[in-house]
Amino acid sequence: MLGAGVEVVEVTDPACAWCWGSEPKLRRLRWRFGLRLEWRIVLAGLWSQHPPGEEAVAITAQLAAWRTISGHTAMPAPVTLTQPLSDTRRLCRVVAAALARAPELGLEVLRRLRESIFVWGVIPDSAAEMHGALRGVLPEADLWRLLARAASRDVEETLREDARAARQPVSEVLDLDEIGEGSGRAVVDAEGLRFALPTLILRGPAGERTIPGWKPAEVYESALLAVAPHLERARRPDPAPGEALARFGSLTEPELETLCGEGARPPRDAVPVGTSGRPLWLDPREAHYRGLAQRAQTA
Repeated sequence: MLGAGVEVVEVTDPACAWCWGSEPKLRRLRWRFGLRLEWRIVLAGLWSQHPPGEEAVAITAQLAAWRTISGHTAMPAPVTLTQPLSDTRRLCRVVAAALARAPELGLEVLRRLRESIFVWGVIPDSAAEMHGALRGVLPEADLWRLLARAASRDVEETLREDARAARQPVSEVLDLDEIGEGSGRAVVDAEGLRFALPTLILRGPAGERTIPGWKPAEVYESALLAVAPHLERARRPDPAPGEALARFGSLTEPELETLCGEGARPPRDAVPVGTSGRPLWLDPREAHYRGLAQRAQTA
């Protein structure tokens, strides 16, 4: 993205349900201020262990946790899961490879992987599953090259740097007076302290703000305008539903309302995709690229 002295650092992970739940708010920031922001993704990388032979128990616990978070965010949560979520670093490598090629491509790949997990309950692991999740983001030959590039040393070094950055939380998040779901307090994982996910670090001419954890959309925008007051004059008006769907390719119900206003309805040509009770709509061209148009019609 072209910048204007305003940096947004998003500390995130492809398989974090709170990050998935924050997409409506972050998409609104991108729509309203777009090219005036230098948006940088820092991939935390998450991993956990479960005892051998207890995959079914781990899946049940994971689904229950995601359903609880979905109750807060209103974003879709899967009803089934292909395997336990134990390590997101393979997912992060593909996102990092895409970001290195083009920032917008990286955001699209990140979104596609999240939809694979949180809409269809598929954690892409094999090359075939990864290809299926990302079908259409690039021509076939380029997509396979991207997946091969994800295993490179350069990408691995980028992820090591990201992991270090995600685990150097600033002092104000160490003892936040926040408890419960979506707290922004620094958390302990296998590698030490890290930022809560998601965390936004905003840097502009008037200073720096850190917005950790689950926060309302208004908090993000107020903090952005606090560090970059000149953006007040640059705010784009809310899009019509057709504009939003054409811009982002897919929309959940919370995204439609966050971007377009309460009560907004999808455009007539939107392709509905069946989810676990929470709708997802695709732009017709996006549905075609993904090979989902027929699947959506028959779901």
